[in-house]
Amino acid sequence: MTSFFLIDDDVAARCMLATIIEDSDLGRVVGEAEDGYEMEETVIRYAPDMLIIDYLMPKQDGIETIRRLSGLGYAGM
Repeated sequence: MTSFFLIDDDVAARCMLATIIEDSDLGRVVGEAEDGYEMEETVIRYAPDMLIIDYLMPKQDGIETIRRLSGLGYAGM
């Protein structure tokens, strides 16, 4: 089963995505965060297959978060 980690500063968007993923049997949501800032270790620990990330977030945008995760060895999509 595919595992997902959701990063979005909008709580409603995270809730909607989690519902779609789990109700459609696309996989399971293993974690959520409201910002990419200082959550890299959490993503590495959960090692999700798929990371769904908001491009525009207040402290650290999606591109910078992906760069930092890649630097730490995260190889998910």
